[in-house]
Amino acid sequence: MRGVAELLRTAGFRRLAVSYGLNELAWGLGTVALAVVVYARTNSPIATTALFLASTFAPALLAPAITAAVDRLPRRRALAGLYLGEAILFCILALIASAAPLAGVFALALLDGSLALAGRALTRASVAETLADAAQLRRGNALLNVMWSTGSIVGPALGGVIVAVAGTGASLAGAATVFAAMCVLLARAPLPAGTQNREGWVSAVRGGIAHVAGRPALRRLMAAQGGLLVACTLAVPIEVVYAAESLQAGDGAYGLLLGAWGGGMVIGSLIFARAQSVPLLRLMVSALATIAAGYTVMAIAPGLAIAAVGAALGGLGNGISVVAMLQTLQERLEDRFQARVMSLWEALGAASIGTGYLIGGVLASLTSPRLVFAVAAVAVAGVALVVHRALPVGRARSDLAPRGPSALSGQEERDLQAAAV
Repeated sequence: MRGVAELLRTAGFRRLAVSYGLNELAWGLGTVALAVVVYARTNSPIATTALFLASTFAPALLAPAITAAVDRLPRRRALAGLYLGEAILFCILALIASAAPLAGVFALALLDGSLALAGRALTRASVAETLADAAQLRRGNALLNVMWSTGSIVGPALGGVIVAVAGTGASLAGAATVFAAMCVLLARAPLPAGTQNREGWVSAVRGGIAHVAGRPALRRLMAAQGGLLVACTLAVPIEVVYAAESLQAGDGAYGLLLGAWGGGMVIGSLIFARAQSVPLLRLMVSALATIAAGYTVMAIAPGLAIAAVGAALGGLGNGISVVAMLQTLQERLEDRFQARVMSLWEALGAASIGTGYLIGGVLASLTSPRLVFAVAAVAVAGVALVVHRALPVGRARSDLAPRGPSALSGQEERDLQAAAV
């Protein structure tokens, strides 16, 4: 597409997009290796769940503070520093993960997860600052989603191969190498200066929360994103059991379902990039309905082929809905609030995924996998209904209208200044 080609000729955006995909790939390399290490040392699913919570759920508490602390730096220094930190952490893990106390491994995983969330938030903020035009930002977010989806597929698969061939240390070292390359890639990238806030991180976090709390449209978008991620994560703990017992399929069934979902996400991202003339809110509702339909198909699928179709539908809707919500949010943020609110967005995502994982685990122990998929379908349909009613597609002039730097009333400006104190 011509628009995407123009974006890729923008050096700053090109480097951000590549780093975003590499970030997900490196995360896959490291996560697979750490999960294998922890399970091999403990033979306990509870321990691997604890690792998941330490690397994904708990960082939601730290990431906003880290983002606020580095927001005062120029974007390239902040991002390069975060990825250098991750490279160092994975070097340490490669050396000690097999023998160090598990508490230390979990602590390093927690710190890495926090740096990762902050890096994603700053990358999204930098993209919004680099692509000031809403149409460009829409294409840019779609491309970032393609990069993310591709990395999320390739990373774990490559990590599994490396672990099988060369061991967990090699996969952890590979993650460190990728993060080091990202540091070099961004250290001299032509990125925006950023806000370079001089206020303390506590005030910065508070200001971001107050900015969202004072705007109904932003609150609804954040709530919809949280609800969607909880619903979509309900089925994660039971997918292996679903493939093996409900579908009575072979060893490769689980991987096939994951691949179908990931492939659907890539296609969904491409559809989003092409659907430039479709209103974002209409895309959101349609995508959520597609996810619900996919889960419904998986709940009633008689065999693997139909279940894979359901997974592809779910992934397609997921690939559209997440980026549509993000685009709608970013179009309504001034540059000075991009990093702060993006850190809250990423933290909410991490917390919601962890919550959905825990609820899904409880449901899996009490019910059947098919029923869990049915519950997920109803939950996503509920989110679609809330979005449709709370964010009407036809609304023109309201708090849904994009706000530019000069579009604030005097009272709003005073409110924003008070929130940052």
